[in-house]
Amino acid sequence: MANKRVRALTVDGELTWCTAEVVGTKGCNHIGHYKNEQEQLAAQEKFARGELKTEAELSSMRDSQSWNLTKTEEELLTVSVDWLRRGAARNPNLPVPLFETLARDENEDVRTSVASNPNLPVPLLETLARDENEDVRRGAARNPNLPVPLLEKLARDENGFMRAGVAENPNTPAPLLEKLARDEDGWVRRGVAENPNLPAPLLEELARYKDLFVRRGVASNPNLPAPLLEKLARDEHDYVRRGVASNPNLPAPLLETLARDKDWEVRAGVARNPNLPAHLLEKLARDEHGYVRCRVARNPSTSASILKKLLSDPANLDASLIPNANLSPDTLRELAKFDNQEVKEAVRKNPNTPAAAMFDLEMGL
Repeated sequence: MANKRVRALTVDGELTWCTAEVVGTKGCNHIGHYKNEQEQLAAQEKFARGELKTEAELSSMRDSQSWNLTKTEEELLTVSVDWLRRGAARNPNLPVPLFETLARDENEDVRTSVASNPNLPVPLLETLARDENEDVRRGAARNPNLPVPLLEKLARDENGFMRAGVAENPNTPAPLLEKLARDEDGWVRRGVAENPNLPAPLLEELARYKDLFVRRGVASNPNLPAPLLEKLARDEHDYVRRGVASNPNLPAPLLETLARDKDWEVRAGVARNPNLPAHLLEKLARDEHGYVRCRVARNPSTSASILKKLLSDPANLDASLIPNANLSPDTLRELAKFDNQEVKEAVRKNPNTPAAAMFDLEMGL
C-alpha cells in the first residue's frame, strides 16, 4: 500500500491523487477531520478497496439537493465535515427533523446556512432570528419567509449589518424600506437600493443620492428602468458604473458604451454579461487587462473559437476559465497535457472532456 496511488479529500473538500506514504508529511493538504495519520491512511485504504464514495459522488456532495435525505438525524450528527453539514443546511427539501437538528448545530456557519434556507419552518426561523451569533441572525433577516413582525423588530437592531439584512429581504414591506432608506448606515441604504421589490419612486429618489454606496446599489437593481440605467451609466464615479455594468437588464447601446469604459473593472462587468453580443465578446477578448479577458472566457455565451484563442496564450491560462461548457473536446484534450495541476483538475471537471483525456488524467499520465 505504501506506493499505491489513492484519492484523498483535501481541506477544501476537493479530491486529489496522493500516495499513502505522504500522509501526514509536511505540505500534505489532506482533510483535517481525521484524528491521526492512521485514520487518514485507513480512509484511503477503504477508498482503494471501493468502500468509500466515488470521486463523482464526493465532488457533488456540496451542491447536491438529495444526498442528505437518506441520512437519519443520528447519522447527520456524526458527519464531522463542516462543509457537508453546511451543504445539507442549504438543501430546500430537507425534512423538518433534519432542519431541527441543523438549527441546533454547534457550528455557527451551519446555523447561518439553515437560517438562510427559504423552506425553513417559521418557528425555527424565529428561533434563529434570536441566535447569539450575529451572522446567524443576519441570515434569518435575509430569509424571504421571515414574518413582517420579525422584520420590523430586526430593522430596529443596533447592529447595522442586521438592518442591512432586513433592507435586502424581498419580503420587507415598502413602508419599512422607505424608513430604512434614511438609515444612518450606508450599507443599510445600499441594501434598500438593491432590493428587487423597491417601489419605482423610491428607486428614482435613491438614484439622486450623493452616497456612492446607494447609487451603486441602485445601479445593480434588476428592476431599474432604462432612463435611470442610462443616467447611472454616465456617472462620474467608476464604482457606480461598475454596478451598471453588472445589471442583467443592460440594453445593447449601453453595453457598447461601457465596453469602451476607461475603468477595467467596468469592462470586466460588461464581459460577464450573458447577453453580450459576439462582436463585443471578441473585442473584450483582446482587452489589455487580463481580468477582463478572464471574464470573457468564463462567459457562457463565448464561442469555442474565442475560447481557443484565449487559452492558446499562456498569459490567459487560468484554471477558473476551463469549466466553460463551450470548450471543445479537442481544446480540452490539449489543456489536459499542461504541466499545471489546477488546470488538470479543471479539465477533469469539464463535462466535455473526452474519455481518453479523462483516463490519462486519472492515471497521472
